[in-house]
Amino acid sequence: MVSCSLFVICCNLSLTFVNLLMNMNDMEKHHLYIISAFILICVFSSCRHSNTINESAIAVSILPQKYFVEQIAGNDFDIQVLIEPGASHEMYDPTPAQLARMASTLIWFKNGFLGFEIQYEDKFRELNPKLKVVDLSKGVQYIVENYGEESHETESSIEEHRGVDPHYWLSVSGARIIAQNIYEELIRDHPDNHEEYNKNLQNFQQRLDSLEAYIHQRLDSVSQHSFMIFHPSLTYLARDFNIQQIAIEERGNSPSTRRMKEIVELARSKGITMILYQSQFDSGNAATIAKEIGGTAVPFDPMAYDWYQNMIKLTDLLYQGLNPSNKK
Repeated sequence: MVSCSLFVICCNLSLTFVNLLMNMNDMEKHHLYIISAFILICVFSSCRHSNTINESAIAVSILPQKYFVEQIAGNDFDIQVLIEPGASHEMYDPTPAQLARMASTLIWFKNGFLGFEIQYEDKFRELNPKLKVVDLSKGVQYIVENYGEESHETESSIEEHRGVDPHYWLSVSGARIIAQNIYEELIRDHPDNHEEYNKNLQNFQQRLDSLEAYIHQRLDSVSQHSFMIFHPSLTYLARDFNIQQIAIEERGNSPSTRRMKEIVELARSKGITMILYQSQFDSGNAATIAKEIGGTAVPFDPMAYDWYQNMIKLTDLLYQGLNPSNKK
């Protein structure tokens, strides 16, 4: 049996070959391409037909999902996060080491609506036919992305998931569904741990109750009900707590000059003084708008590991932004 760890070695060798290309003529490059392709094809074939599943290996798409898995299973699993801290899921390409680990991974918990998941799922399945792919969005009441002032809910039986807002983990209701989906899959694969995982799930659900009460306490009495954000990642939170999210982006693109002027006028008319932006994005447009309205541009990280504390921090930011006269 050929070990799939060989895949990492071969891929790293291939990367070394790429560095050598700079000093080669066309004929030498052609020969190197042939050698590299042959090596990778052989290794992929060996891994696909001889991989041994590591029962403790789990993959997740984004870092907050690791937090959710650990709330249910503790440290029972070795969890690989595909989108590394600080990276953008829109620019993702799997590393050789990630591909090697996916070849023996038991479960991949995916978001369900991130572009790279659609792009690479078939490749992951080909590499590891035994891989169990679990869509954590099962049961979520989806929202279609809308870059205007409002977002519209859709039925949960959307045929095609294009245009669905993927940020459901940034809400308490989404977290409840994620935790339940993780729990159901883990006890299916590890039934002996049913009692422990059920206890952990109940404890986490109680913590979610406390968090939901805290968010209500902070946001139910705000003086304003509209906030402005560069990329519309808080759509589910806004829906659940009856506040309005206004996105600066135009369908995923940086705003035009005309859009910037409209946003500034809208912010002034609604008394908005805080512009939120994700730490993974450039702060330029948010800072420009904040300066025009005499406000502040404030970063937050939707991909932070400690989801619970991150939601408290985010709630406090929203409370401050929606109560401009009360910054405490």
